[in-house]
Amino acid sequence: GLLAVGAYSYAGQGAGGVAEQVACQKFCQQNGLHPTIMGRVQTLRRHLTQLVATRLNVNVDETNKKTKRAKVTAMLMSSLKPPNALQQNLLQQAIASGLLDHVAMLAPPGTFVNPIDNTPIRSAY
Repeated sequence: GLLAVGAYSYAGQGAGGVAEQVACQKFCQQNGLHPTIMGRVQTLRRHLTQLVATRLNVNVDETNKKTKRAKVTAMLMSSLKPPNALQQNLLQQAIASGLLDHVAMLAPPGTFVNPIDNTPIRSAY
């Protein structure tokens, strides 16, 4: 899980552009990972790092603010060490707790009925 994300980030680090994409795709192929999903995870990781940098009020001059924010984000991302066992467990719990709203519950029998023949429909809501 989380170690694969860190390794994926390291695979193309510093190559830039097409070379970085090729390195990341090669890494995914060698490790049985889906490149599109890993790219999305990397984008999410970058976004979360930007939020942390903003939340911690990392000093960025108003001139060329977007470029400097990107450099700070890149610096923070490259300095992230892989999580230890406790941190990994806490991250998994935090992610899972955010997904609980998306779990479907089985509707009690008789909640939904087929209008044609009035037979109960098994359904989730």
